[in-house]
Amino acid sequence: MTETQLDAQKRKEAKARYDNINRRIAAVDRDIATETDGERFAALREKRDGLAADREGAAAELTALDRRGNGDLEILQRKVSELGQALVSDNPAEAHAIINECAAALARLDTRVMGLEGRVTAIERHIHPPWIVSVLGACGVCGAPGLVRGAWQFDVLVTYPVIGVMLEGALISLAVVTWFFANAKLKERIK
Repeated sequence: MTETQLDAQKRKEAKARYDNINRRIAAVDRDIATETDGERFAALREKRDGLAADREGAAAELTALDRRGNGDLEILQRKVSELGQALVSDNPAEAHAIINECAAALARLDTRVMGLEGRVTAIERHIHPPWIVSVLGACGVCGAPGLVRGAWQFDVLVTYPVIGVMLEGALISLAVVTWFFANAKLKERIK
């Protein structure tokens, strides 16, 4: 059983709800720690107990969604135990069918795990890009002071306007192309 987009969305919403309840409980705990008024303390304690009950419900929902997502693993475990019985009963056709079902379940698990691993790798690459992306980004940023320096050399612009315009155009082009290339490399690495 593969995870559908609807299941993924439900899991994401349940996780967000669980995290939100945990943050609210932490805030109430901080308020309880600083509270000296007995009546307000009791009200905060009651609120915290209600949030703890909500958290248990959200945790149960998350657990149910995780079990549904791990259906392939459960199928695989069940089929392996059935395979042992089929081999003992000396039924090669049934054993072959069970092996094929196990292979299909393993393929689905592999696809799911590799998909998650690919997402993690993409996030890691975005956080810590390869050195070439950093170098190209730095070159693009270094082009900006060159533009300012070139624009302030009015002697060149006034005396030889064609050379000044060409110099400024070259510096602007170099900075833009380098920055664009750095972003393109980063997007390529993320894919």
